Amino acid sequence: LKDPVNFTFSLFDFINIKDFIINLLIILAFSFYIELMRTTSEEKSLMEAEIRIAEKLQRELIPKVEMKNDKLELFGKINSAKAVGGDYIDVIPLDAARTVTAVADVSGHSIASGLLMSMLKTAFRTELKYVRDPASLAASLNKTIHENKDKSMFISFLFTAIDHSHKTVSLINGGHPPLLRYSHKNLSLIHI
Repeated sequence: LKDPVNFTFSLFDFINIKDFIINLLIILAFSFYIELMRTTSEEKSLMEAEIRIAEKLQRELIPKVEMKNDKLELFGKINSAKAVGGDYIDVIPLDAARTVTAVADVSGHSIASGLLMSMLKTAFRTELKYVRDPASLAASLNKTIHENKDKSMFISFLFTAIDHSHKTVSLINGGHPPLLRYSHKNLSLIHI
């Protein structure tokens, strides 16, 4: 049998091993941090791309409103506070004698708000094909949206049914700021 190898460590050797382990742990932590930052950066880039797509889709869903004929002149444009939000404006000619307008705001400025706005627009335009009485339309729309939204979100909604032949406007306001009418005669804004 050979003599066993004798291992003895001095205090200097122990400090070097301790420093080596500490440096190894620092290198591992730094590597983990770099990987985390890379992943976070990729996720952020992906999220920014998704927000740009959502913003483009929202612009297509809610175009600038312009309508001018011998009976009516309407215009409107949405300038969202953030890239994607829950703002809604619409003008829908029903026939030669009737036009419906809608203005709404979904709580929050997020993709969820934009999705709820999209659901509101779809439900409004769909229900408008079957329900023409403004009060019944508002009740039906309220039921549809309320059953299909997160309980923490809400929508303020205002719509008008303009009858050109009878020169009447029916207005339903569900918690939205008042509608304004511009008077050419007085050069003033009038709350309706």
